Amino acid sequence: MRVLMIGWEFPPHISGGLGTACRGLVQGLVHEGVDVTFVVPRLFGDEEPGGARLLEASEALRPAARPAPPPRRAGSAPALPAGRTPGSVSVAV
Repeated sequence: MRVLMIGWEFPPHISGGLGTACRGLVQGLVHEGVDVTFVVPRLFGDEEPGGARLLEASEALRPAARPAPPPRRAGSAPALPAGRTPGSVSVAV
């Protein structure tokens, strides 16, 4: 199982109880074999990950590399969704 956790602090950089509670949750989940990724606004480099993968929010928001779509044959048009015909318009009200 994989878990994504998002918080604003992680030990040793804590301003309240959330960081301490998150570390406890991370340690418990990792102990049970869960793959944990924890996202914070900023990493300082001396965090104690406790078995989790720590990411800065800017790194977590980067788009993943997507494979290129398969090439279309010359003269072929993209497939239309079911019920649509060329030139039809869908309107939501």
